[in-house]
Amino acid sequence: MDAARLLSNGRERGLLKPTLMSLRALFPYVTLTSLFTACINVPDVVDAQPDAGDINEPDGGPADGKVTLTAINGATHVRDTVTLQISTSVQQPDTVELFVGNELLASLQPPYTYTWDTTSFPETTHTLVARVTKAGRIETSDERRFIVDRTAPTIISKEPTPNDNAVAAGSPIRIRISEPVLGSTLNGTSVRLRLGGVVVDRTVELTENESLLTVTPTEIGPVPHEFELALADSITDLAGNPLEDSTTTWSWRAPAWLSVGPAAGISPSWANSPHLHLAPDTAPLVTWRTATGIHVHRLQEGSWNALGGTLSVRVDDIEVHASAPMVISHNGTPYVSWTEEERGEGTTYVRSWGASEWQSVANAVDGVGKPSIQFGTETTPWLAGIAPGPEQGATSIRVRRQNGAQWADVGSAFRAVTANLGRVSDVSLRFHAAVPYIAWSEFGLDTNNEPINGRVHVWQRAANEWIPLGSALKTHTSDTSASQVDMRLDGNGRPLVVWSETTPEGPTGTAANVYVSRWDGNQWVSLGNGLSATPGNTPADLPSMALAPDDTPLVAWRESDGTTNRVHVRQWSGSEWRTIHGSGSALPDATNVGSLHLQVDADGIPWVACEAMAEDRSPRIFVYRFNR
Repeated sequence: MDAARLLSNGRERGLLKPTLMSLRALFPYVTLTSLFTACINVPDVVDAQPDAGDINEPDGGPADGKVTLTAINGATHVRDTVTLQISTSVQQPDTVELFVGNELLASLQPPYTYTWDTTSFPETTHTLVARVTKAGRIETSDERRFIVDRTAPTIISKEPTPNDNAVAAGSPIRIRISEPVLGSTLNGTSVRLRLGGVVVDRTVELTENESLLTVTPTEIGPVPHEFELALADSITDLAGNPLEDSTTTWSWRAPAWLSVGPAAGISPSWANSPHLHLAPDTAPLVTWRTATGIHVHRLQEGSWNALGGTLSVRVDDIEVHASAPMVISHNGTPYVSWTEEERGEGTTYVRSWGASEWQSVANAVDGVGKPSIQFGTETTPWLAGIAPGPEQGATSIRVRRQNGAQWADVGSAFRAVTANLGRVSDVSLRFHAAVPYIAWSEFGLDTNNEPINGRVHVWQRAANEWIPLGSALKTHTSDTSASQVDMRLDGNGRPLVVWSETTPEGPTGTAANVYVSRWDGNQWVSLGNGLSATPGNTPADLPSMALAPDDTPLVAWRESDGTTNRVHVRQWSGSEWRTIHGSGSALPDATNVGSLHLQVDADGIPWVACEAMAEDRSPRIFVYRFNR
């Protein structure tokens, strides 16, 4: 009995219902597959009244097989033409049709391939369906969606921005594009990165829905350096539209030192004597001096904001002198000290920062200048300064410790040479735990009361007295003077000192060099030779020293290059003084440098605050951070 008779008998007996579902149960259904045609043998079924049906409601009954619709190249985004392939297992179909939405696009003949020209279609998403009809029965493919896109992608933003001359080293290189791009078009030809004019290796990453391009050089080299990025028009979006205006290259520069705050200076004009303070978990602080007093500023979100008002006490006929760098107490409170002179008489003041203003710390100290304030293990500060006497024209060191509203003497006034007239300068007080160390430079006086034969001394407090730590420091035996001392203590409590020393008179050498020595527990050991960046008669002076978190010493100083005074910075390698990470020695943007101060942050990055000439030809304070 054939299948038609079985179906007829079944209907008469109520056993079968001629529904679409029952027909589908007897015959295969239609799905999207890869491009192939399969042949199957099924019974012929003829409806009494065949109905071709609507494309979305094929109720004329299923044909005998599967129908698939695919793009030859797998495309889903189209800018012009796309080749479509309809595959079916229906044998000798009456019609094979392709629809866009409910509109007939084409009727096809074997091999059922169609090149769809989308140029007359609007730029939007279009739904395509293939429909196969045989003997009034219909089968459709799954829907395929194609996005018609003829709009070229454009660059929305570039990081770093073109021609930026102050880019942080290692900054991400990001290009934001108006739409997703095809990852396979990003290659060594289409994305070229040059460092100093030489093509370098890089990685390319697409994120944020394939529209954010991040280029990362495998290495960045020493600063300063210049990058150049070129994107070719072979980069396309998913439809194949080339990147618009992509042949233009752009470049940017990473300098060796970055300005922290305005590049034109962070202070008013005629400011000098800057001091930095960097500490973990504390915002950077800087002080400087003007004719009206001492100013303290704190770095907040890239700006140096005043911390309280100007610090000064007397208002008429005074001269304000900046102190050594401010310090931070054990509970994170900033302390600052300074000296005011009136008719040759100096008075030292100390202030601490309260909730919203500066507050007095004990009484003022008369007759003391160049104060240096520090904390040991106690919660109250110590104060070292220079006092006149005991001889006429001579000076000595006084060390005091806060005791309530008073400053109590820690021993009597002292200096290294007591038999002859002497003059003290450049006092530096430091603590290792509870042990104070003090360094200073000391001069003899000639018959005209002028300082000569300067030497550096380092003492420590032990058994309630001040005792020398080794012999006096001076590189040359005669005809020179050592001065401008700065001291640091390493993690083991061993002092390192830096100073400037004039050179013996002669046809060669510089007017002064910078020297560094470290106490090894028994004696002073020189770290390398004298530091000087420029050969010839150029004094290297105003040295400042800082220690990295691993105790590596760094030194900054001022020296002329024959045209202007610049700041130079070097670090100790263990055997010699080198520039930082292969960069140049000088801070190129700071000219006509006056005073300076070096610090290193918790990440080991050096900072320099200096007094330098601004564009208006007046001295201002500038702060720089090494670009790493």
